[in-house]
Amino acid sequence: MFGKALRVLWWIVDSKSDVLDKEWGVRELGEAVHLSPASVHRVLTMLASYGLVQRNPRSGQYQIGAEFIRLALRLTSRYSIGNVATTALKDLAAKWNEIALLGVYDSCRMEVMFIAAVNSNHVLRYIVPLNEWFPVYAGATGLSIMAFLPKEE
Repeated sequence: MFGKALRVLWWIVDSKSDVLDKEWGVRELGEAVHLSPASVHRVLTMLASYGLVQRNPRSGQYQIGAEFIRLALRLTSRYSIGNVATTALKDLAAKWNEIALLGVYDSCRMEVMFIAAVNSNHVLRYIVPLNEWFPVYAGATGLSIMAFLPKEE
């Protein structure tokens, strides 16, 4: 059940809609995460019991819950590496007039996520989406990380 709940939460958070205003039906979520409506209903009921999602009594659909938002805000306020790195990123971007990125590598996923960026002054810019996972082999940042990984990894 835990794996199914994570799939549902990940899909909701990673959906391209405004997560705080969007509502989803059981069937819609089931199709999105490839689970039966009955399984999704059980997962949503369990998640709702913890406040991670909530059911709109008028529409019968589900949306992200206040407890999920609280947890996310607590985590982002504590995980301020992006804020700490901003000064260094600004200095790099100013010195070289190129985008400066801070990427985090996850060895379990073997993927990189950019958590902070400072753009250059160029009219044509390379825009990298923040807070999304990318394969480590895709792009210069990932290749530079791979160059220093242990051979086994």
